[in-house]
Amino acid sequence: MAPELLRVNDAGVGEHVCRNSAYQDHVTSGITIETYCKPVFKPYTIRCGYNTRCTRYRTVYHLGYRKRYVTYTSQQTSQPAVDRNGETRYKCCMGWKQANGRSNHCSIPTCTPECQNGGLCVSPDHCACRRGWSGRLCADDVNECEHDYHGCSQICKNTNGTYQCGCYEGFALTADTRTCQVCISCSSEFQSLAARVELVERELGEMKKNQTLYNSFQIPAAVLPVVPVTSTTAASVPLPSNHLVLNDQHISQIERIQSLSEQISMLEERLEGCTCRNQRNQRTQYRRQPNNGFR
Repeated sequence: MAPELLRVNDAGVGEHVCRNSAYQDHVTSGITIETYCKPVFKPYTIRCGYNTRCTRYRTVYHLGYRKRYVTYTSQQTSQPAVDRNGETRYKCCMGWKQANGRSNHCSIPTCTPECQNGGLCVSPDHCACRRGWSGRLCADDVNECEHDYHGCSQICKNTNGTYQCGCYEGFALTADTRTCQVCISCSSEFQSLAARVELVERELGEMKKNQTLYNSFQIPAAVLPVVPVTSTTAASVPLPSNHLVLNDQHISQIERIQSLSEQISMLEERLEGCTCRNQRNQRTQYRRQPNNGFR
């Protein structure tokens, strides 16, 4: 958009104000001689069979000349524009604009295109960029990780306009988001061991439930009545109502529970072994010193 004309006297012209001169297009035309690369097909022969020769062509280029009709357009400056009152009209110089419509000077610089990523236009077509950006329009990202001022103790990850610090496996960022410290629970070995311990504890809980169920089926032999069984009394002598009758299904369940009870003891021993190894690994991890090859 063209700047609004400033109607002021010569004595009131402010900074970055130019006279509004009129322009006229001046058109010229004529014939010019120009050079170009002219292709020429040059024949040559090759052997292509027994006592036979074939003709082939290769393209070579020679310098050629040709006439061309051209038209040139240029601008010529005429006298400054004058309004009806005889005052010379002014406008903001290129790259500047008025702070407001009543101002006699142009103090606001303009940038075309506009500054990007929060940049500030400080002079015509020149932007002052925020940290992390560079270039005339502040469109180029600065890779802070290529310099030493990023402050990351281990890993630097560049992002658009900024950067982030990271740590090797077994370390974690502190509150300053730059320094790394040892983190036992962050290592893959610790997480794998913790998952195994959780699985063993879950299996142990299931085994204890089965042990309780097994104990509920145990019947003291002293309370079972001794009744002679004959062909005539087997079906006629009932057992007390508070006693269980063990059939094949119950016996099968009892045998299975006995097997599970043995597995409980084995899992408890495994759990104690995992706990001891976990404590040893923690002591080893705390003594480990970070280095560039830590994984």
